Amino acid sequence: MGRSFESVRMGVKELTGRWERMARALPGADREAAFRVAAMAKRHASEGFYAFSDPLEAAVFSVLIELQKEQDRSAGDRTPNPARSRDAGIPGGDMEGP
Repeated sequence: MGRSFESVRMGVKELTGRWERMARALPGADREAAFRVAAMAKRHASEGFYAFSDPLEAAVFSVLIELQKEQDRSAGDRTPNPARSRDAGIPGGDMEGP
């Protein structure tokens, strides 16, 4: 008997396959960017298996991680990133309210 459900990893593979088909229909720079996004989505598919039950959520989270890494590299760490603060975003941390 086969599986009764699709794994997140298999779902990400199917999803990125659709994204790559869409990328082929785009012109020039858009095509290249779309293929990069699909590759970013695949990059953390294995890890997403442990944390997510929805392949789309795993794919989007993977893309967001890769975009943040690219942004950090391009900034060259010249400016402080509040998200790197030890208590940033932690309830009860040093962050002040509005």
